[in-house]
Amino acid sequence: MAFTKASMLFVNCAAISMALGQSVPSYADKVGTPYLGDALFFEGNLCAPDEVVFSNCEMIHKTASLCGKKNGTNEVNGLQYRFGTRDVLEFYFPNNLDNSLKKFTLSKLGASGSETHITFENDGYEYIIFGKDPLGERSSYGVAVKHGSRLIAVNKCTRGRPAIFQEAYRILQRGPFAEIRGLR
Repeated sequence: MAFTKASMLFVNCAAISMALGQSVPSYADKVGTPYLGDALFFEGNLCAPDEVVFSNCEMIHKTASLCGKKNGTNEVNGLQYRFGTRDVLEFYFPNNLDNSLKKFTLSKLGASGSETHITFENDGYEYIIFGKDPLGERSSYGVAVKHGSRLIAVNKCTRGRPAIFQEAYRILQRGPFAEIRGLR
């Protein structure tokens, strides 16, 4: 049975990653209290202590974090999406942080009662970190995966206080907003 990177997103099995030739580093001893700017500390993020948390989403047994690497002048010059646990990092993108800021776009619909997306593409799959804050309704945050126009997976945040932090709005290039059909 062949596993794609998209299917790995929702599988908790380091053996699969190793079989595909991906290293599975442990962040258990590297994750601590990161610099968060105006964000609250989220114990469950996958960012290292010297990284900026752009987004964090705790799910039932997994976490999805978007982590920014700072350079010597304290500016963010690299960005990486990570999915898994502190013990087993199942998926990360990109492998190389050179020019990685250009691989992510941010789009927003509306000023109040809004929806925000941080999007990246990998091997024909589109990953969308989303935050929906409709007026008078319950907020919804999570990660959606699309292949072409087909929505193949949605994992919603279920614990903690998910967020897309202000640093993302300051750093990321803007992209066109596209509604995620099938997402409620």
